[in-house]
Amino acid sequence: TKKRFDYLCKRIKELDPCDGKHKAIAGHTIAVDTNIIPYGTRVMINNHIYTAEDCGGAVKGNVIDIYTTTPKDVTYNTEVFVLMK
Repeated sequence: TKKRFDYLCKRIKELDPCDGKHKAIAGHTIAVDTNIIPYGTRVMINNHIYTAEDCGGAVKGNVIDIYTTTPKDVTYNTEVFVLMK
């Protein structure tokens, strides 16, 4: 099952995971507000599955940073689905 949210997503080139356990992987790692989405949660954004592995200093509330190798930062609003077990 999945739960739908509206989020501001930012595609960013550099992401240093703050938990010290994970290396950011383009197309896989996202930074989230862990008060809303816990580490390890799978999240579907634009039909692509990501994993919450970073908390990001400026990631508060309904904001997600998506790690990418694309050099240009892009910010957009979109539907986000948190995949439930």
